[in-house]
Amino acid sequence: MWRVQSWVKRLPNRSIIIATSILCLAASGVFFYHKTPPVAAVNTILLGAFSNETGDSVFEGGLREALAEQLEQSPYFTLVSESRIHEVLRLTGRQHDNQMTPEIALDLCQRTQSGVAITGKISRLGTGYELVLSAVGCESRETVSIVTGNATDQSTVLLALTKGASTLRKNLGESVATLQKYQTPGELASTPSLEAWKTYSQGREEMVGRSDSAAAVPFFRHAIDLDSKFAMAYAALGTCYFNMGQKQLAAENTTTAFRLRDKVSEREKYYIESHYYHLAAGDLQQARNVYAIWARTYTQDTVPQTNLGEIYGQLGQHESSLDAYKKGLDLAPGSGLNYGSLFDTYVNLDRFQEAHDVLEQMKKTKTSSNDLRHHVYQLAFYQNDQDVMARQTEWASSNPDDSGVILHFAAETSALHGQLGQAREWTRKAVD
Repeated sequence: MWRVQSWVKRLPNRSIIIATSILCLAASGVFFYHKTPPVAAVNTILLGAFSNETGDSVFEGGLREALAEQLEQSPYFTLVSESRIHEVLRLTGRQHDNQMTPEIALDLCQRTQSGVAITGKISRLGTGYELVLSAVGCESRETVSIVTGNATDQSTVLLALTKGASTLRKNLGESVATLQKYQTPGELASTPSLEAWKTYSQGREEMVGRSDSAAAVPFFRHAIDLDSKFAMAYAALGTCYFNMGQKQLAAENTTTAFRLRDKVSEREKYYIESHYYHLAAGDLQQARNVYAIWARTYTQDTVPQTNLGEIYGQLGQHESSLDAYKKGLDLAPGSGLNYGSLFDTYVNLDRFQEAHDVLEQMKKTKTSSNDLRHHVYQLAFYQNDQDVMARQTEWASSNPDDSGVILHFAAETSALHGQLGQAREWTRKAVD
């Protein structure tokens, strides 16, 4: 049973009081608001760490990802993206491994101009577990809501977390109507496996937080080994393969996610269906339609905007692509993927100075992206800068784990100049 302790506070940028009355049910020990008005559609949440005080490693990382999945179902709350969190942590001289303690979460919350910071905690309670979800106003630094609940054993922790997240969403102001529409029942959770959630969260950290698709692949594959019906793990794996240029593997995993999409949230369904039409079926018009609906429903979600840019680019509508990527970058200013997509679009439009400015901005902000060197080589090629191309190729020769794309570029450049022997050598190294 979840218990809710709440205080009547005014959240930042909100014109209404959160609650009007409190009803106490003494027999059950439950406290909840009788009526909670809806929140503004742009209310932003900074999700901090989910502290594990049980000593059980299975709860490390996975519970935060599971809580994020629950909160992201709401079209009224927007979570600060992992890429943005990484960016702000770098700017403040911190490492992501600090686990975002409540103090760090509040600091980041203020720096990102968010409404509330949410943290979680799990601890032992007899033979079971107690979960606590806390929401603190970023400006006031005062507690807005605390929700607590119990799980009898490990198998019921995710179900308890789902119920707690629902209570927290309602307590922060979301209407009953939207909770019912945008909430997956606990028995239809993405995966019932705590280990799978933990591994999936590690993959998301690499894929989204560090913009490193290759590093994320082993984690998503292991999550699938732990739960062969984990639809979002297949979908994320398909996206990683697509980003790495492995189109067949991308299509296979995205198709599997599409077949398993009946047990996902509304937002996850948008993700899976749009990616299926985009990466597997090749139906760009249908993919564009799903991305557009997704973007209208979740107005602060960067993924549909970024992928609309990709769709427009494939359709040859580069100006529309440019607009979509700019919107995506506004929503996720620390995203190496969005910067790279913006760079590619300027190149497609023969606007090389603006492409150069994008790369300079990435360097200035120290935006994390393994593709930065690829873009530097591309721009040097279009500007016929032999020295820069040579330096990038020399770096690639000394860094085999990260050099495949640059060596492929070098092979094509050599072939263009009739140096077929050198082209074959670069190609062999790129394949290796």
